[in-house]
Amino acid sequence: MDRWLFSTLTNLDITENVSTTISGATDGSYASSGSSSSDSTTTTTTTTTTTTTTTTTTTTEAPYPCSVCPKIYGSGCLGGSVSDICASIAEVGLKYTLGLLPGYNYGDANTCSTIFSCPLGYTSKVKLPIVNLIVPGPSLVIATCQETGSDAGIWYYGIPPLTTPVEIVGTTCQSII
Repeated sequence: MDRWLFSTLTNLDITENVSTTISGATDGSYASSGSSSSDSTTTTTTTTTTTTTTTTTTTTEAPYPCSVCPKIYGSGCLGGSVSDICASIAEVGLKYTLGLLPGYNYGDANTCSTIFSCPLGYTSKVKLPIVNLIVPGPSLVIATCQETGSDAGIWYYGIPPLTTPVEIVGTTCQSII
């Protein structure tokens, strides 16, 4: 074919005399009306971009300063009812210290301790050893444990002379609802 003729035929706008309607059939067929002397193809491209943002919150617990005394606070509700809800360490703001009990002038360099109050809507619970009984605790929990000596690794709540210390094996803040 002559190069000029091919160029002329290619540049013709042959769609002026073509009336084609393509319906949105899902089986790949289409209906057309009108007459056409050539096939016409229409391509529509739709691009959808979805952006997902993920936020990760990490709560870090302060380093545990004690080595012989185990952590005493349990967010797992001390093994009570499966419907119990207990406050996390972060919700309580629990911190452990090693040394003299801050604000009470009690203990020594080998005293591991924690002092906390439960957040609004929670009450303290303590677990007693041997019988594993979970009982209501005080509104202000002051718990101490010696790192050395005959009572090493044993937690008590209460400090003399304010109260007689009671041995405990766990404490938590349990929802009152």
